[in-house]
Amino acid sequence: TRLYTPASVGPDGGSTPTDTAKNEASATNIGDDASSTTPSKVPDSGAIAAGGTTLDDTLATPADSDRAPQPTTAETRISGFGVFSSGFGTRVDLSAPSDNIIAFSHSVGQNAQAVTVSRNGGTSASAPEIAAAAAVVLQAGRLAGHKLTPAQVRDVLERTGRAVATPPQIDRTLHVGPQIDVTAAVEDVLGGKTGKGTRGGAQLDRLSVAHRVTTGGLGGTYLETTDPNRIDLGDKASGGNGEGLVGPVTFAGDVTGLRAGEKVQYTLTVGSTVFRSDTPAIRVTPTQLLDAAGLPVVSTTDRNITYTYKVLVGGHVRASQERTLAVGPSDGHYVEATAPHAPAVVKNGSSVTVSYDLTGVTGLSDPQLVLSTVGHWSPASGPIFSAAWHQSLTGTTGTVTIPASAFTGGSGLYGIGIAQSAFGGNPQYTTYGEFAPVRVAGSTAAERPDAPTLTGAGGVRGHTAEVTRSAPSFGLGYDVRGVKGAAYAQVEFSAPAPTLYGSYNTFTNANGTTLDNDGVNSPSTAHRTLPGLSGTARLDALDLGLTTSSQYGVRILALDKNHKVIGQASPLSTLALDDGPTPQGSTVLSFAAAGADSVAALRTAAGGTEVRHYSTENGTYGSVITSDSGTGSDYEVIGAAPAGRRVLLVHQASQGADLRVETWNTATGTLVGTKTLPAADYTFVVGRVDATHDRGALLLRAADKSDVVLPVDLESGSAGAPIKADPSDVLPGTYSVLDIDASTGDVYLAKGAPIAICLGGVQVARVNLTTGSVTGAGSMSGCSHGFGSDGDGTLYNLSATSVSTKIVPTSVIGSLNTLTGATGSSITVRKEVPVALAVDGKNQLAVVEFPAPEGTAYFGSQQGLVLDNNATAQMLVIDLKTGTLVRTMNGFTAGGHGGSLVHGGLMNSVQLDPATRTGFTYGAGDGQIQQFSY
Repeated sequence: TRLYTPASVGPDGGSTPTDTAKNEASATNIGDDASSTTPSKVPDSGAIAAGGTTLDDTLATPADSDRAPQPTTAETRISGFGVFSSGFGTRVDLSAPSDNIIAFSHSVGQNAQAVTVSRNGGTSASAPEIAAAAAVVLQAGRLAGHKLTPAQVRDVLERTGRAVATPPQIDRTLHVGPQIDVTAAVEDVLGGKTGKGTRGGAQLDRLSVAHRVTTGGLGGTYLETTDPNRIDLGDKASGGNGEGLVGPVTFAGDVTGLRAGEKVQYTLTVGSTVFRSDTPAIRVTPTQLLDAAGLPVVSTTDRNITYTYKVLVGGHVRASQERTLAVGPSDGHYVEATAPHAPAVVKNGSSVTVSYDLTGVTGLSDPQLVLSTVGHWSPASGPIFSAAWHQSLTGTTGTVTIPASAFTGGSGLYGIGIAQSAFGGNPQYTTYGEFAPVRVAGSTAAERPDAPTLTGAGGVRGHTAEVTRSAPSFGLGYDVRGVKGAAYAQVEFSAPAPTLYGSYNTFTNANGTTLDNDGVNSPSTAHRTLPGLSGTARLDALDLGLTTSSQYGVRILALDKNHKVIGQASPLSTLALDDGPTPQGSTVLSFAAAGADSVAALRTAAGGTEVRHYSTENGTYGSVITSDSGTGSDYEVIGAAPAGRRVLLVHQASQGADLRVETWNTATGTLVGTKTLPAADYTFVVGRVDATHDRGALLLRAADKSDVVLPVDLESGSAGAPIKADPSDVLPGTYSVLDIDASTGDVYLAKGAPIAICLGGVQVARVNLTTGSVTGAGSMSGCSHGFGSDGDGTLYNLSATSVSTKIVPTSVIGSLNTLTGATGSSITVRKEVPVALAVDGKNQLAVVEFPAPEGTAYFGSQQGLVLDNNATAQMLVIDLKTGTLVRTMNGFTAGGHGGSLVHGGLMNSVQLDPATRTGFTYGAGDGQIQQFSY
């Protein structure tokens, strides 16, 4: 649930609990629950387990909210800094501030002793703070004549710490331990075992002033100025952003001499206005201060405010200080709208009325009130944000009622904010203000089943399991008996992962009250009703319709007697469905799917390369055919010819070295023939194998930039003379895609698309490998993203043309009759730029790969923001006879394939077996060869 992924935020605020295990035997294994959201269980070793708090929660509890601001709050993704969340649970003992803590760091470089100032956050900050507090307590004990044990130190810090509030939107108490109070802890130790404190009476030793000013993250990133004499409002008229005007100011006293159990109240008096708090921290806005002092907000000069801070015990003043604070000038304007006022929690099925105030906000243009999708509550909480509902605002202030129907994701966390300008459905061009988190309540964590257990191929029961395409069966353990009113159980499998954004958690409505389908993000893949309220079911991943080479979240929901979801969805467990992982952590460089003669080139974990046998039947890797242990070595599998038991490879010992064209016998594992191409003379572009004629053809770029085709006889392994392949009317270096018509054995060349704008056509070159003749075959688009022959005289070219990088192009499949040179009717596929084409001439089908679902925005020179947080690459099956879409398949990972050997060419990253209508491509992270049926 880190911010650099689009994972949603559930009602726990972004983390999962770490609870105390009774003993080592009941502890969890991090290898099992690391990919799960089930609680971890850890024995109490006696160490202090640290949590993180924030003193500056203006996201969940705005500074001017009607709800009393909680000065010390558990750090979540909806409070404080907003970029992380504190772990919580019964094993967490103590907490400390974890937002933007000033620290000193040694610089890396020549001067290792140089010290720089940095800002630290999370438990990386709170843990050393707690360690320092422990050191202080130990020393205080020595001064008082007590030798404290570690357990006693922890006890003192826990007993004297301050209570930590849970943000009101969270549906459970987040136990992060009390926040350390070093003053109270020292007084406790110095005052003896009774813990009654010192006898000198209350004393106000220090009074701090902290001004919180937003610097980014829509209120989730900020700095604090701590000048006790002046607050700077960041006057826009003087070049500032004005954010200081809406940044709260916290006055906090460090008080000693209080007795345990005394009823203490703290007040801040400005003019006749008294601000009260039950804790030493009192938070007010600059506007509230100025109003209390009878001073205007707009001013070109500093204003002085006199205030009095008092400590009252039993209604009597025990300590006080009067001070003067200068407030800087302001023109009354600021750049980022504060969040609308919204209730922290609303009932599921209810409309929500919110109020807003845009007074002083600059740069407004058609402002809109915006409601997020479930879980993705803020545009700053991840890379992808979509507005599930929005409404134009006609007044500077007002109220808006959001209908219940807008909360399409069911119960969970939503965000309500302001789109300040240029909304228009385009998140890249929208300026947002801050967002208020709101929880739609349909249930609580108390009505949440445990995460399911999974038993995969290894036979070990846990929260993470792995199965394969050849052995897809797994066990599922479940129990919903703890959910009141449950009559049945249901298992749900998430959208496949990893996503385009690298996320593995694709349940958008984490711990939600419905199946996952919010209408914006890819929904869950499958769900099944299970027998009874608890038990173990045996399921088949392929029968469920799960895509191979993918990972899925698995969770349990309880159903009532009408089969409606009750309570919350369980935490998730993780199921991986493999085609066949590579051996020893290697990655797939290239492959040829050719039945029993399939091979794969792999990059080994040590950095070398090897070519292995591969089984398309069960996804396993066989013996090594050839290898090169040198770092930087590379193999490219051009293709295989099963009838002749041959495979054609291009091998380079290191980057920039000479090329070796190698033909291997797949039956005997022996080298049949080789030819060396000097690097100074040729660069490899692309290649293909013609299994029908037992030949291969390589497109090379010669030193004079001309295009050259090198024929290879696979039976003998010998390469023929290079053929100059540029027709007389085509500029040298034009071609970058190649295919072979198996009916004639002729090679055809076309032009690949450049990165940016692409228009125009190109003469397709026909190369006869027997005679060496080169002729023009007809004209096709020069913006090819895939090129293939149906093996019977027709070429297909997948193109996407665009006159502007801001206009989304349309993908089209064009055809060319190689006998007549006539072009056929084009097939419009869909908008956006594709990445690969594979042609099945036998069944007259084409498989087109896109890097994302339809709806991709298009900006600059690359495809832009995909609004689906759960998006994966897609395969579209097109009927070449009718031009109709046969099927759309998700769960793929698109990417340019071909190692350092391939220079601008399109290798066959999607391969088809027409006999079985099975396809092959690269799995996620190139960790396996993914199969699919088309």
